[in-house]
Formats: sequence, C-alpha cells, structure tokens
Amino acid sequence: MMASERSSKPSDHEKVRVEEKPDFCNQNIFQRNRLPPRSYFLPTTSLLLNGVWEFHYGSSPLEAPDPKGCATLDERVAGDKAVLTPESSESAVLVTKTDLDQSTFHWTTINVPGHWQLQGHGRPQYTNVIYPFPVCPPYVPTENPTGTYRRSFHVPSNWDSTTQLRLRFDGVDSAFHVWVNGISVGYSQGSRNPAEFDVTGIVDRAGSNVLFVRVYQWCDGSYIEDQDQWWLSGIFRDVHLLSLPGTGRIEDFFVRTELDEKYEDAILRVALDLYSPDGGEAALVLRDPANHHAVVASTTKLIHANTPRLDIELPVSNPKKWTAETPYLYQLELRLSCPSRSSNPHTVLQKVGFRTIELKNGLLTVNGTPILLRGVNRHDHHPLFGRAVPLSFIKKDLLLMKSHNINALRCAHYPSHPKLYDLCNELGLWVMDEADLECHGFYDAVARPLDIPEEMDYEQRKLLAFPQATQYTSDNDEWREAYVDRIRQVIQRDKNHPSVIIWSLGNEAFYGHNHKAMYDYAKSVDPGRLVHYEGDSKALSADMFSYMYPSVERLAGLAKTEGVNAEGLYEKPIVLCEYAHAMGNGPGGLEDYQRAFREYDRLQGGFIWEWANHGLWKKDGAKPFYAYGGDFADTPNDATFVMDGLCFSDHTPTPGLVEFKKVAQPVKLSMEGEQLFVENEYDFIDLDHLVATYKVEAFHASRLVAAATFASQPASIKQPALPPCDDLHVRNVQNAVHVTGSNWELQFDRVRGYITNWTSSGLTLLEPDAKTKAAIIPSFWRAPTDNDIPGTLPYWRRFGLDAMTSQLRSFSVRRDDEACVEVKTHTRLSPPILAWAYNIETTYTVSSTGSLAIRLHLRPTGSHPTTVPRVGLDVRLPRPLDQATWFGPGPGESYPDKRSSQKVGIWSMDVEALETAYEHPQENGNRVDTRWVTIADLQGAGLRVTREVEHAHIAPDIERTFQWSAGRYTAAALEAAKHPCDLVAQDATLLELNAEGAGVGSAACGPGVAEEFQVKCCEMEFGFLLEKVGV
Repeated sequence: MMASERSSKPSDHEKVRVEEKPDFCNQNIFQRNRLPPRSYFLPTTSLLLNGVWEFHYGSSPLEAPDPKGCATLDERVAGDKAVLTPESSESAVLVTKTDLDQSTFHWTTINVPGHWQLQGHGRPQYTNVIYPFPVCPPYVPTENPTGTYRRSFHVPSNWDSTTQLRLRFDGVDSAFHVWVNGISVGYSQGSRNPAEFDVTGIVDRAGSNVLFVRVYQWCDGSYIEDQDQWWLSGIFRDVHLLSLPGTGRIEDFFVRTELDEKYEDAILRVALDLYSPDGGEAALVLRDPANHHAVVASTTKLIHANTPRLDIELPVSNPKKWTAETPYLYQLELRLSCPSRSSNPHTVLQKVGFRTIELKNGLLTVNGTPILLRGVNRHDHHPLFGRAVPLSFIKKDLLLMKSHNINALRCAHYPSHPKLYDLCNELGLWVMDEADLECHGFYDAVARPLDIPEEMDYEQRKLLAFPQATQYTSDNDEWREAYVDRIRQVIQRDKNHPSVIIWSLGNEAFYGHNHKAMYDYAKSVDPGRLVHYEGDSKALSADMFSYMYPSVERLAGLAKTEGVNAEGLYEKPIVLCEYAHAMGNGPGGLEDYQRAFREYDRLQGGFIWEWANHGLWKKDGAKPFYAYGGDFADTPNDATFVMDGLCFSDHTPTPGLVEFKKVAQPVKLSMEGEQLFVENEYDFIDLDHLVATYKVEAFHASRLVAAATFASQPASIKQPALPPCDDLHVRNVQNAVHVTGSNWELQFDRVRGYITNWTSSGLTLLEPDAKTKAAIIPSFWRAPTDNDIPGTLPYWRRFGLDAMTSQLRSFSVRRDDEACVEVKTHTRLSPPILAWAYNIETTYTVSSTGSLAIRLHLRPTGSHPTTVPRVGLDVRLPRPLDQATWFGPGPGESYPDKRSSQKVGIWSMDVEALETAYEHPQENGNRVDTRWVTIADLQGAGLRVTREVEHAHIAPDIERTFQWSAGRYTAAALEAAKHPCDLVAQDATLLELNAEGAGVGSAACGPGVAEEFQVKCCEMEFGFLLEKVGV
C-alpha cells in the first residue's frame, strides 16, 4: 500500500451520526489513527510484549475500567483548545468514567497471546452459520463482554532516541481501543488483521510506560466475521513495540517477479514506499543462500528528497524457479541510505521465489504449467489455546500436510498467522489467502421466518433467501469501505510471499457490489495474482469458478457446461474451495473426485473441508475430553459440526487423512498383465528423487509417496488334511437343543431360534447377551456416523431399523447321517408399530469337525425401506478373545467408498486397537474385502470366520469376501455417548460380520453415499463359516 493510502473519512453529515454511537457499533469506523497496512517484516529493534498482563473482565464496556487521566493525543497537543472529533478519539458515547472509583475494579492476570474464554473468563461458544446475538447490524448487544488489558514496558536503552516507535497488534478479537500512558492511541477492528499505531510522541523513552487495551467481544465487524469456528475473544496474536528509523526508512515494499515468454530469465520488480526527506540511495542485492549466499544480481538507484515511491528493476539470468514442488528461495536485501544515516542504512531482508501466475488457455498456470491443487482448508486451532496457535504447532501441521501429499492450503476464512506464509514459502505449498469476511448468518435471519423446508435442496433455498440476505452488508453501500478494508489488509500484509497465488474475497458472504469493489481493489494493486470468490457463481468478480460440495456427477456436468461457449472453449478454470466434508467417519468417495480431476483438465482440484477438528480440551471431573458446541453450556450452538477435520483435535491423523494421502499421491501405479506402469502426476518434477522397488517410495525423510495393491491371477493350492470327524449327538434339554462332539458343544434356543453358547475343550467361544440370551443374531443396524445423521439416519429410523425384534415362526432339527446336524429356523424380524419385516430362513449346519456354517435367506415384505445400513450378523464373544488376525485390506479401517489407502495382507492387532476413537462416538473400525478373520485369546484359541458359499464348486467366481469389525461397544452405546469418555464397554468382544455394509459418504455437508455403495433392502442370501482354532 502507498504511504498515503488510508480508509475513506466520513463526511460532515456522517460525523454527526458517528458521535451517536460507539465505534464498535459503527460500520463507518473500523479504525482510528491506525497506520496504513504494510508487508510483514519486523525490524531488528523490536520488543515482544507477549507474556503475563493484568486483566479485568466486565460484562459491558460501560463496566470496564478506564485509564486514569485519559486524554487523546490531540488533546495533549492542543491543551484547553482540544476538540473531540471522530478522527482523533473514540466516540462520544464512550465517555471517560471519571466518576467511577477505579480501586473497585478487580484485576487478575492473563496470558497474551490468548483468549479470555480459555483462561477462566466467559465461555467459548460455537456456531457454524447462525449469529449468537440478535441480528440488527451494525448494533451488538449492550451486554458486550469487555476485557481490559494492562502492562508496563520500558524502551530498551540501546535503541536510537530518534527512531519512530510503533505499537503492533497482529490479532485482536473483535475490536479494541488502545492507550499509552493514559493517552488515547487509536482504535481498530478486523480480528485476524494487524494494526499498527505511531506512539513516538507518547512513549517515555527513559522511564516506565503503561499500555492499556480495551477489547470488545462483539463489534459491528462481528457481522462480517461469522466464520464456522469458536467465538473466542482477546489479544490472541503477538504484540510488539517496533523501532524504525526516524528518517530514511523503508515504509513498505512490493516484490514481484516476471518471467520471460520461455519462463527462463526474469525481471525482479520492487516498488518501495519511502520516508526519506533528505534523499539518498536505494540498493537491491539478490543472494543465493544455497550457494554460500553468493550475489546473483544487484543494483542501486538515487533518491531525490521527499520521494515517497521508487520503482526498481533488477534483471536476473535464468534463476531457479519457485513452485510447490521446487520451493527454491533467494534472499533479497533492500537497503536505504540517506545523508543523515549514511553509516547506518535501513535494511530489510526478504525471501524471494521466482514464479509467474497466469490464466492461460482457461487454466490456472504457474510458470506456464497448469497445476492441480491437492488442498485442505485450515483454520487456526489449538486444543488448549484456540486461535492463539504457537508457531511450532503450525510448523508441525504443515509438515504433516506435506507428508500426506497435500500441496495447497486455503487460509479459511481469514489471514493466518503472518509467519505461516514463510513456512509455506520454504516447504512448498500453494496458498489461497482469504480476507477476514463472512456473513453467512444473515441466511438464517432471512430463511427461518420464511419457513423454508430444510429438506429442500440447498441450491433452491439459496435462491429464496440469498437476495434478501445480501442486502444487509454485501450489497449495502454503507459497508463498502469495511469490505474493501478486509481485502486491503490481507493483500498488503502478504503480498511478498511466492506461495500466495490466489487472493480470496472471503467466504459465504453471498454476492454484492461490495465484492466487486474488493475485486477491483485487488486487481488494481496486484494484477499478477488470481482472485477467488465462491459466492460469485458466475465468476463476474473472480478469475475462476468455485463450488462447494458438489457431487461428482454435478461436478462433471459443470466442467462441460459452466462458462463454456458454443465452440466448447472456456476462459476460466474450476476449483472446489470446499469438498469432501471430513466430519467424523469420512469422507467417502475421495477416489471419485480425484478421478474427475484427472479426466477434466479445467477441474484443477480443490480444498478438503477441513484440516482438523476444533475440539477444546476440557476436564469434566475425572473425565477429560475434546469439547464441541454445547459442552460449555453455550447457547445457541451447532454441537459437533466443529469436529469435521482430517485430523483429530490434537492434530494427529484420522483415517480420512490416511485415505487422502493415498488418493492424492502424485505417482499413479497400475498393472496390465505382468507389467507395472508408473505414471508421474507431479506438475513440475520428474521421478528421479524416487527409487522403485516392490513399492515406489521416496527415501527423502523416509516419507512414503505412493503405494498400490494389485489382484493376482487365480491359483490352485493343495488342500490340507481335514481334521478328524466326531460322533455327533443331539439332545433336547427343556427349551434348548444341544449338539455335541467329543470335546465341544453348541446350544440353540428353541424359543427364540438363536445360538446361545459354544464351548470347546473347556473354552467358551460365545458370550450370550444377558437380555436376549442370544450370542449370534442377524442385524441391519450400525451406530450412526456424523454423515448418516443428516442424511439417511432419519429415514432408517422411520422404518425402525434400530428397533428390530424377532418372532420365531418355526424351528427344526435334522441329522444328515453322521456328517452334520442341520438346524433350520424361520423368523420374522420387524420393528414395533410398523407392518414391514424381513422374513428370514436361517440354516445352521454343524459339521462333524465341529465347525458351524450359518446361511440366511432374507425376504423383505410390506412397505420396507429401500436401503439399510448393513446386512450381517452380530456375534458376541468372550472378552478374553481379543486378538484379531485377518487376511484382507489393512491395517486401518476401510469402507466401500473409503478403502484406497489400505493394503491387502495378513494383519494382526488387539481388538481395542481395531477401533477408531472418533471424538464424537460413531460407527468405526470396519474392514472390507476380508477373506478370513480369526478372533482368539493370547494362546491362539478362538474362532476363524470365512464367507460360507453355497455351490462354490460350480460358481468359483462367487463373492468370497466380507466386511467385519470387532470392539467393545454396542451400536447403542456409541450412539448414546457424546464423547469417548462417556462410552460404556461390554464385558465381551463384539464381532460384526457383514455380507454388505454401506459406505460413509460426506452427507454431513455434501453428497451422501453413492448408489453403488448403498445396501439395498432386497431378497438376498449370504452365509458365514465359523471354525474353532487352537482348541
């Protein structure tokens, strides 16, 4: 930004209105005395003011302490002639409360940076879309919690006494006034944007100074900061006292690189904003840190006195290019010398990456090459500190992204910590940098009175509500400057980072002419980057079409039609700013999206929603857990919707992140016949850094880059000798049937028709349920996933699939010579109230070897559902049978639409390790395509399960695999628990065997389970073979 650029000042008419309401309820006042935004750099002479501050928490601004002897800077200068004006002080409504006894205020301490709600003051509150206060912009509640911060500081004695002193706040939520030594310094809002104030004439360089900051939980800016996250307040980023040269200083600079038509040689263009009343000389020196900091190029230029702006060009011959795959950085030294500071020039260092961003042939290109974004949305989050995220934690996040084949980052939905971008430059990540702007809550303010049905397609609901919602702020002239300020702040702070390739105008703020003003500003100051905004569905004020959560089918249709002319040509690409909502057990269908990205060139990838769950660590007595909306008695709230990441709240990977790593791998492996094909899907580099063995692995940092599993050709093996046959005995004991061999026994319940027990050599193999007395029952239910809850769960409940009860219609026993005993039952499995049912014919075949084959024939009758969660058996085993070994995909969980990351093999682990402890308990731990599974005790004694296939000798290609899971928790226990600490374990091992199980999809916010991965309610047959092992 130019040194002369500032926000528009209100007219005389507006000044009258300004003084009628406080700054924090005035959309025309979003700063007072704040310096123009600039690129982020800290001088070597800077004092970090983080640490323990004094703190007072009040329920409203009128109950907050004031700095004693409060006077504005203008009043200090003008004395008795001071005039209160909007430009020089806070609004007249916030009068100095000199009548209050300041000694009555209770002060405590607080950590800065941090949020007061996480340090014992107020409570965190989570909403996704809705505003947590009455909607009446620009006004906020009178009971507006206010935090007052106070600390002292001394100017270091070795600082030059002629320097300019600035106070810098990198993030304060939501708005604040600041005083130094009782003198009003200024005001700022825009929670995730920085604010700098000139305090040169206020600070006592020789003595102690008092810094006093009053922070408001709500302000008019809160209406346009309605992002999907916790509402948390306070000084949550760094605070600095900066010392800059009093004369001859670099105020700001903008570094741009321009490559020639062959993308070889470059021109480094630098625009300098200067304060140099005496003139002087500017110098640029470009060095290569990887080559002993050798000078690559340099130049100097004379400056005339009072020159505010200087443009310098520096030709560079064939520099190494920056990309997310080759993040090569040079170091640029900017130096300003002037007559009054000839021996001590002002010097600033900046990392530079040479790259050019263009729209070329309708595609987003870098250095002339189209790129594919394998991205994620990232909020600032730490489970203990909220948005006050330590830099070390941020770096850990980014390294985890890189190790999981993520190459792009959307800063959702506001500028991130300023040092995050340095890390992205160094590690190699494409960045979409987003303005701190969202006002999604106006949708509910409009839609709820209209009583728009929730079951209506969201695209249709948007047509009904968005036009009116837009009028609040996005299409309201009174908010134009506030909107433009948001894009101005992010561009001016982050403009020198090569990783930033796209500016985003915000998120879910509908679309109005204020967005057009933002776009015009962005293009006027930085035409070399592209602009994104999803709310602009026609891409009128954006350089790409952007969508949220389309199905793959809709996405393919958009690729072929949206913005395509009669000749089939298009001018702009398509990017998914949000897709594959990663809430709970999910997302499903990632492979389908990646396939679409490969098929259509203009689909240039997107950003998974989102990186991590936002759980906050909370101790409720002896039960710690990661809290979500409602856990702090916060109302209104949106409950678990904040737990929707590829990482758990401690930022360790979920199975969803493991799945994305495989799906997004930049090396594609395929097999045709006996040939293995390796396809390079990097955008810029070859595969020289990889070594091909039986897997393709990158040995750099021992990081797996790509893997694949291929099916082999059918083969024959010699069948092992069969175990000896037993003499079978059948006897009736009251309401039970006992089938026994030499050292084993099976029991059937003639009343209910189920197996109740199985013992062998003194080992109990089945554990009957205390209520039903059954150990094996058919089941069609699973604990709901977060993706089931808004989608199919209400439908499934309507058909009573969670409450099926059994009625035995017939029970028969038949002995087939000495080879086997066959027990056949006919049952009707149906829910209360309703008339539909599954008529089930079950055949239990007990062989003379002591094995048990179970075969079911299902026939749905009546007005039955079209789909069910699963079709299979629930098997209860004794708790000591807790060691699982299986042949199939592993080692992690898998579902029909979430399985790409798992490799076929023989895997073993403890039953409890099979479970995935989702922070909102739900269905988990499934394994697909399994050939066999053994559940045994530590001595290896237990049961082995395979798919029982009738007529296999005449149908060798019939399905022989199955799905299964094992754990300690019933579906009812998982559904009832809010958090893992609430779960009540069974004193048994619960084994689920499924002939079919549904996928997981991403219906919590997006498409549900694809039809091919649904389980149809239809006539079917399936079976399992259970064999005892180790006994």
